[in-house]
Amino acid sequence: EMCIRDRFIIKAIRLIKVWPLIKLAYTLEKRWPYLMRIVEILFIYTSIAHMMACSFIMMIYAAPTKNESWVRKVPHPLQEKQGFRKGNDMTGATSLDIYCHAIYFAYIIFTHISIGDIAAVNMQERILMCFYIVFSIHAYAFLFANLATMLTDIYRGLISTFQQTYDTVSYTHLTLPTNREV
Repeated sequence: EMCIRDRFIIKAIRLIKVWPLIKLAYTLEKRWPYLMRIVEILFIYTSIAHMMACSFIMMIYAAPTKNESWVRKVPHPLQEKQGFRKGNDMTGATSLDIYCHAIYFAYIIFTHISIGDIAAVNMQERILMCFYIVFSIHAYAFLFANLATMLTDIYRGLISTFQQTYDTVSYTHLTLPTNREV
């Protein structure tokens, strides 16, 4: 059996494959800093949603039966009429289906849309949802404050460039000799 140190070393070796992507990100950041900030914000947003979705999936397996978790609210794909799962089975639902519903549920909570088609069923899930809602208020504000700051910087840069161009054109117009005789 592998010890924790060996597992860490194996995981660290796997990161070597990611190194070219990190170098590419640094290169792109030098060339297009605002684009890379948008990509970074979207990556953080998606990573948080992924972690929330994984915790939702863990809640399915922590429930005594699958019918006592949020997955009961996921529509059954094999029924003629779209409806809720009635039994304790996950017939017709693959891991990808469950993950897609979990990430959808995470985005709904994270963006505070709260459509209500998927909801917490038991008390542990409701407590977790309350924690996620409070957390996501701050994370959402942080991420979109960064976007607003970035757009403000872009706007100031455009105004500055416009003002410099306008001043150059105005100065050139005033300094040109006027040899017009009528």
